[in-house]
Amino acid sequence: MFQISKVEKVTGLTRRQLQYWSNTGLIEPETCSGEERKPNLWSFQSLVALRTICKLLDQKVSLQKIRKVLNYARMN
Repeated sequence: MFQISKVEKVTGLTRRQLQYWSNTGLIEPETCSGEERKPNLWSFQSLVALRTICKLLDQKVSLQKIRKVLNYARMN
């Protein structure tokens, strides 16, 4: 499990981007902050998904299309 600072370094994404994607349900950390103030922890699978999302965005695939594919993949 990786803390958000490590995820930022590995993916090149900002903390704000990760929080936005988490808040909108695009991709979420495995452990979310709650009343106990636990840090967000991301799995290796989440890191792979985040890097894939970044590569797709670099290739001009819209976030809307990426979101649709992820939702479809989660249902199956």
